Amino acid sequence: GNVVLCGLRNGSIVPVDVRERHSNHPTGRSSPSTARGTVPMLSARHNGRGRNQADKAKSSRVISMPSAVCSLVSLSSDEHYFLGSSMDGSIKLFDLRLIQKGAIQSYAGHVNSHNNLPLVVDPSETLLMSGGEDCTVRIWSIKTGEQIFAKSVADTLFTALCWPESNLNLDGSSSLFDLNHSWGAWMGSRDGLFYMHGT
Repeated sequence: GNVVLCGLRNGSIVPVDVRERHSNHPTGRSSPSTARGTVPMLSARHNGRGRNQADKAKSSRVISMPSAVCSLVSLSSDEHYFLGSSMDGSIKLFDLRLIQKGAIQSYAGHVNSHNNLPLVVDPSETLLMSGGEDCTVRIWSIKTGEQIFAKSVADTLFTALCWPESNLNLDGSSSLFDLNHSWGAWMGSRDGLFYMHGT
């Protein structure tokens, strides 16, 4: 897509439309220093009612999380939807078209107070997975927000998580989890690499 999501330490998530030109210079022309260092926010339409109106429109496109943003994941099936997590354990689903209404779904149970922990979405974009500070891996239904799996599988934080992108192994055969299990995922920590699967 053409929108880049920027997560900030103050909890703000700023959507940036890379197609728009940006100008911070009072004359309306970009200076070389501002042109290199900034990008335009995704702005709402306004009718030239002055700088304050434009600033209000831009600020209405900023999403707020309760604390510093850890992870952002856009859904490829619909570029308007994205997931965000913050360092207080919050995980939320947003729709760029409904920014003013806030999150459209929340996912309870995640534990985090200060770590940069990843969010990952399975290839079908129906499941969301994250590992918490309590060393518990949790999986939620993206649509309903229901936590469908929670298990402590190691005594360390999982800093890398990955769903297999293909149902084929390297030799071209069907993958084991596809035949015998409802899902499967890889998890990485300081203790090693783990593979976990559903029933």
